[in-house]
Amino acid sequence: MKPDRDKRHHADEPSEKPTAAGKKALGIGMAIGAAFGMILSILIKNMAIGMPLGIALGLIYGTAAQKRTDKKHQGERKTI
Repeated sequence: MKPDRDKRHHADEPSEKPTAAGKKALGIGMAIGAAFGMILSILIKNMAIGMPLGIALGLIYGTAAQKRTDKKHQGERKTI
């Protein structure tokens, strides 16, 4: 039996939306990751490996910073 879709309001949406400060932290993490990836690719002389690796590390850092920032600003809950 499948539950009726009309009864499940907002089932696909996350329970907490990221705040503006959290999205800013994610963007900063991506920028740091791109810079780190550029330096890494110069050091290992392989742009195809360095850039994606740096961006992946930046996204990991940015996501962690976003979660930390969202926890800090839970009282505000200003979403975009």
